[in-house]
Amino acid sequence: MPTALSPTANKLAQLRQRMTDNQLHAFVVPSGDDFLNEYVPTHLNRRQWLSGFTGSAGDMVISATDAVLFVDGRYHEQVDSQIDTSVIRSEKLGTATAKSLTETLIAHAAKHTSNNAGAPYRVGVPATCVSQAAYQRWQQAVGNTHHVHWVPITQHPADAVWEANHESPRPQWQPSPWRMLSDEVAGQSAADKLTTLRSTLAKHHATVLPITATDEVAWLLNIRADDIPHTPVALAMACVTPQALTVFMAKPLLDDPAQAATRQHIQSLGGTCQPLGQFYPALQQLATLPTTKPWLDAANMPAAVFTVLGKHEGAIKRTSPIHSAKAVKNNNELYGMRQAHLAASVALCTVWYQLHTALQQQQPISEADVSQWIEAAYRQHPACTGLSFPSIVGTGENGAIVHYGTPNPKRLLQPGELVLFDSGAQYCSDGGSTAPWMGTTDTTRTIVVGTTPSEKQRHRYTLVLKSHIACAMQRFPKGTNGIQIDAIGRSALWQQGLDFMHGTGHGVGCYLGVHEGPIGISKGYSTAFTPGMITSIEPGYYESGWGGIRLENLVEVIETPEHPLATTGDPMLAFKPLIYVPFDTTLIDATLLTQAEQGWLNDYHAKTLAHMNEQLTDSTLLAWLSQRCQAITS
Repeated sequence: MPTALSPTANKLAQLRQRMTDNQLHAFVVPSGDDFLNEYVPTHLNRRQWLSGFTGSAGDMVISATDAVLFVDGRYHEQVDSQIDTSVIRSEKLGTATAKSLTETLIAHAAKHTSNNAGAPYRVGVPATCVSQAAYQRWQQAVGNTHHVHWVPITQHPADAVWEANHESPRPQWQPSPWRMLSDEVAGQSAADKLTTLRSTLAKHHATVLPITATDEVAWLLNIRADDIPHTPVALAMACVTPQALTVFMAKPLLDDPAQAATRQHIQSLGGTCQPLGQFYPALQQLATLPTTKPWLDAANMPAAVFTVLGKHEGAIKRTSPIHSAKAVKNNNELYGMRQAHLAASVALCTVWYQLHTALQQQQPISEADVSQWIEAAYRQHPACTGLSFPSIVGTGENGAIVHYGTPNPKRLLQPGELVLFDSGAQYCSDGGSTAPWMGTTDTTRTIVVGTTPSEKQRHRYTLVLKSHIACAMQRFPKGTNGIQIDAIGRSALWQQGLDFMHGTGHGVGCYLGVHEGPIGISKGYSTAFTPGMITSIEPGYYESGWGGIRLENLVEVIETPEHPLATTGDPMLAFKPLIYVPFDTTLIDATLLTQAEQGWLNDYHAKTLAHMNEQLTDSTLLAWLSQRCQAITS
């Protein structure tokens, strides 16, 4: 009797049958969804359903004989523990032997064409679920020499397999209600944003801007919702022309009496509401007009948008004006981010003290316990609406898993081990007794459990701290970008032959996505920093089987008039911390820090203590915090 297929093997077999029906030899399953979301709602997470892998990034290629999942350095430790390795293999990008997605396709295509008299190798791509930039990179990497024939697919074939699957049925999507932000909490009315946007379009002679990113729709309209885990946005799209605004939303919301105010808000902007499924047909209608000159963002719009509008004469192809405007926070948003981080500082200092007390009492504490404490501490603040991403709590060897998002209830903290906790929260206080504000936080600390740390732990921790401080205290001229700062941040680790396989920092939204372009600190961010932008600084060190260290603060880009550039007199820029949580001084080897680095650290700890003295009333906690913030010298 034949052996029954595993659940994963069964899903892949059914998908391969769909591929055969469409004369496809391979199919790419991108990590993103139809909106290119990072955190994908369950009913659109085809890659996770097919593979079991829960990471926020990682594309798949499925052929007749092979299924490959490609992951970056954040997930090298995680991936094989989640997938069925008997039917899916992982390629750990960045390692010496790893093959990329395109290299894998080239190898498959070469074998196919050799065995089939040069017949083309047809590769299906769901054009609505991959950015135009990524699609172009794949095409350019493969080139014309390997007989790869790309086939854009508008209906994702995994959907039909999922709909027919009874063992793990596709979840039904229930759209969440939309809620409007006041002009005060947003800092700018939606009407003013539209006016500015249209002015920018006119300046570049563009007549239409399709908006497919959920955070751009939310920012432009000053609305929020809960359709995506951890990111307060709606699954919606929009289209802006000089005369019209069309918002494409879930059909149930079009008829919901409770959403009448939202629809009236859109109508007050001169807009109309249509079902979400009408977005691409609407673009096709615009494509027929000879006067249409679309503004298209290859990095942030699906390839399907370019298929409809990309060949239009006069198309503007550059970063979306919304994407750029959203990155520079207005004064109200900056106020909100500062308030949010004060609330998060209180929560994290409280959790660290709670952990310290429980360990002193020799209570058994698991990773899951700490994760639950963190969320509970955040939610103590009345403005907290939830987490900004699943909390990462990794002790011992689990700390080496960069995005370890499943804290283990059975993995107890052990004396002498490092514990890495990376967490964030969403806050919105729109009204009430205080000025309205909103914000998004993201913070990482690494501490040692109980006993005196080892020499290696202190050495590695201090190198990561040096890397953090190098970024945090760096002044730089206008026009500097994240590529340049990234090298500064890695210098202390590079000097010791060490590195980490993720970016040094990422942009962050204001009550939006915890990861937001177009700025950040890594090899991939060429956009210059501007005052009002928010980025993380988070260098790390990870060693399989040993553990991991990451130290992350969110910082605001500010001008420093007191430090002008000598050649021009222009103020230089710098980073100002938003979060105030101590670093673990028991892990710091002060002899490895320069006087300037010690000065930055002591100043940061002094400000941390001052802020917490204003926010906290527990004298015992404050006394403990005072010890954690004592000045260090070498």
